[in-house]
Amino acid sequence: MQRWLFAQKDMENAAAASNAGELAAGIGPYLTISREAGAGGSEIARLVGEAIGWEVLDRKLLECVAERYDTSPAVLKLVDEPRPNWLTEMFGSWLDPASVSQMQYVCRLSRVILMAARAGEVVYVGRGAQFVLPRERGLRVRLLAPLKYRIQQVIERQHFEFRGGE
Repeated sequence: MQRWLFAQKDMENAAAASNAGELAAGIGPYLTISREAGAGGSEIARLVGEAIGWEVLDRKLLECVAERYDTSPAVLKLVDEPRPNWLTEMFGSWLDPASVSQMQYVCRLSRVILMAARAGEVVYVGRGAQFVLPRERGLRVRLLAPLKYRIQQVIERQHFEFRGGE
């Protein structure tokens, strides 16, 4: 039994390596930008995209997934970076047939990321694109910023009022 399991694992590893080579063939170049909240990743991606003439996919990725899979963008926003909820994952489709599980969303998002990468030069902002695309075909950037700066950016973007010291 163990020999059979090891043989299966070897076959799976060989298939994965073969698929990875096929996957990389039509992809690139690309740029992925992951960022801390408030670090300005979307703005930097927009500026870089304009400077080099590449399409920038940020929240637009959700719109693409919604259109491609005929799903409401509001439904996708519910699973776009939520805290895991096993109850919703298990029974969500029974309660609401239009709901999408986290796994379905990730698979659909991955397909759209790959389709865009094959279609042209793209700057991806977030959404885990750096985990989907082959490393050797593009550049991955992680944006960091001091906490104080990030808090200030979120306050300004969300039009919050800060009352310090209370």
